[in-house]
Amino acid sequence: MAPVPRFLIQRLDLLSIFDIVAGLLTLTALFAWLNHRYLGLPNNVGLLLMGLAAALFTLVVQGLTLPLVVKRFAHQAPKAEAK
Repeated sequence: MAPVPRFLIQRLDLLSIFDIVAGLLTLTALFAWLNHRYLGLPNNVGLLLMGLAAALFTLVVQGLTLPLVVKRFAHQAPKAEAK
């Protein structure tokens, strides 16, 4: 596996609080529009259900990808030599 360039590592550190708030507001607006356009539920109920669906989707994706990440890390970890 090729090493990651240093300039990418510096840019991927952490999101600022502004980035996090902007992303959450964007998702909320998208979910509100989807609820208004397709579901027609009351605003609070629609946003609650879509937030729940997004959280469950995140958990499923994490559950599917985490074993792959652990396996790749285990193969890259240095092996201890037996004496």
